[in-house]
Amino acid sequence: MTRRAWPPVLCCPGILLAVLSVGVQAQTRRPNVILLFPDQMRGQAMGCAGNDQVHTPHMNRLAGGGLRLPNTFANTPVCCPARATMLTGKYPHKHGLKINDLRLRESQVTIAELLSDAGYATGFIGKWHLDGGIRQPGFIPPGPRRQGFSFWGANECSHRHFDTAYFRDDPTPIPIKQFESIVWTDLAIEFVRANRDKPFFLMIGMGPPHNPYKAPPEYSRLYDPATLTMRPNWQPGTRLGSRKDIAEYYAMITAVDDNIGRLLGVLDALDLTADTLIIFTSDHGDMLGSQGMFLKRKPFEESIRVPGIIRYPRRIKPGQVRDTIAETDPSLTDLDRLHKIHRGKTGALIHAACTMGAMCGLGTSHNPHDPREDHNTRLAAIGEYADAVGLMFQIVDDLLDVEHTAEQTGKRTRKDASAGKLTFPGLLGVEASRREIERLRAASVQAVQPLGSTAKSLGAIADYLASRTR
Repeated sequence: MTRRAWPPVLCCPGILLAVLSVGVQAQTRRPNVILLFPDQMRGQAMGCAGNDQVHTPHMNRLAGGGLRLPNTFANTPVCCPARATMLTGKYPHKHGLKINDLRLRESQVTIAELLSDAGYATGFIGKWHLDGGIRQPGFIPPGPRRQGFSFWGANECSHRHFDTAYFRDDPTPIPIKQFESIVWTDLAIEFVRANRDKPFFLMIGMGPPHNPYKAPPEYSRLYDPATLTMRPNWQPGTRLGSRKDIAEYYAMITAVDDNIGRLLGVLDALDLTADTLIIFTSDHGDMLGSQGMFLKRKPFEESIRVPGIIRYPRRIKPGQVRDTIAETDPSLTDLDRLHKIHRGKTGALIHAACTMGAMCGLGTSHNPHDPREDHNTRLAAIGEYADAVGLMFQIVDDLLDVEHTAEQTGKRTRKDASAGKLTFPGLLGVEASRREIERLRAASVQAVQPLGSTAKSLGAIADYLASRTR
């Protein structure tokens, strides 16, 4: 299998853009990476997001110790497409999962495969939901269908939060007879302890707070439905959006938060905190009666806005909040350094950063506090930008391959190196491809002008891409 085509960087490629924008520096020790993504958790449901009704001290701790990105959005607010985007850095029409219960094909390149190739221990724990077909019993055998993960403690998909099962490396189910987040955290701690002396990449897909909305009793008692303040656009009488549902939803989040605290405590005890990059997000949100709607798949704030927190004490200053994922110009030095680290795959690398990043919050709404905010202008601008820059990625990648081939042969010219190939240089010629890059660069910069301050950051990416082939 080729590892060339559009690999993602880190795990949520848009997060890379945020890390670059705060100036990650070169280091000798490679960071551990943990991606925490509870299922169906909307971005408004955290204390650090301004919601003082829900108790999330450990999520608040993560945000206070790193970078919070309040304008983080699900690429496609439904489970399978969003999860495949996290792993591949591609839009659903590219990775193939446009709806739930399709299989992510083994031919797709995932971040787990890339990091495994780079010497990382890789592990997946929790709800997978990328194997397609019937959800139960949910055994995914070792091998290509695990998409690069070696350590495994997961099921395909089950929302029986107190009575479910998971699998390791054989089809014998291992029962879970307690709130599932406890078991997922136990497995995460097992993985971290076993790999404390090597770099690791761990994804933890906790099922809660996905419906059915029911928390352990000790957490349910923390929330009185009658005293909760509803969002301004909440409509009573909505199925799966009652006051009781929301109280249990908050209680489930607090239960998840306590288990995050357990994991953070182990990282502290093992002296791994400073060298562990933690990304906290979700696959999508939950309407819970807002706009009179329920669940996800809706083009509204409660469905598309998800948590966005990055903590990496070794390199990210604590207590930062960025209204956009790329509010300031990305460090071109860092992009160039990553270009070298990833063996010259600049086009693929930056494609990964922007593909997810563009739909994870590049650009602020005119009134982010208005739950009725219409994002059409922002999304249209991002779509035009992504189309133009996406084509730039491919042309730049092709030109860099031509340059690499010519350099390796020592005799062939750039034009000769592309001859006969179905690439842009092969079809258009090298110089025409360069002119097309310049045209697309100008078009992409113009497209994002409606995004205001974000245009400068996105323009820098387009400029950088163009500069790679001058």
